[in-house]
Amino acid sequence: MIAKNKILITLLLLSSAATINAQTKESHIRQGNRAYNKGDYTVAETEYKSSLDKKYNDKAQFNLGNVYYQQKKYEDAASSYQSVTDRNVPEKMGAEAYYNLGNSLMEQQKYSEAFYAFKNSLKLNPEDEDALYNLEYARQKMIMQQQQQQLSLLTQAQGAQGGEAEETTEPAGAGLSAESAEQLTALGGSGKERPAI
Repeated sequence: MIAKNKILITLLLLSSAATINAQTKESHIRQGNRAYNKGDYTVAETEYKSSLDKKYNDKAQFNLGNVYYQQKKYEDAASSYQSVTDRNVPEKMGAEAYYNLGNSLMEQQKYSEAFYAFKNSLKLNPEDEDALYNLEYARQKMIMQQQQQQLSLLTQAQGAQGGEAEETTEPAGAGLSAESAEQLTALGGSGKERPAI
């Protein structure tokens, strides 16, 4: 009888400790969301990190990425979103994480990587018009970046062959058709991270 009571008490203590831990983790996320919605990103960051210290949580990790994005810490934001995409998360969360990852990479001018992030977002949510729009924007920026790199290499090669390289005044989108350059200017990307979960 005494052994049964000890086992029962031990089980009750363990289950209440697990409940308290789960409540604490969720309360940190709720407090982080409140701070985020008020624009207090420092407090939100602390709360999401506190939740993650208790136990890894996709929501806290995703929301921490949003905080970093708002603070213009785009590498940290990309790392947070990448952490979510590397896990087996529901499709909706995966699509949102890839979308936000794409925006973080765009801010770092990593257009090729951003293109693939938006592409992965669309695989999980083909109806997302913002992701489709940003995919095209990233593709255009990637093309322009590659053309600029090629032009730079050509200019360097000409300079190395003897003498000064001619100064080029060709605009950044010179390799694009007039219509494509006009569309790129009109694009601009949505550049908004998806809201906290």
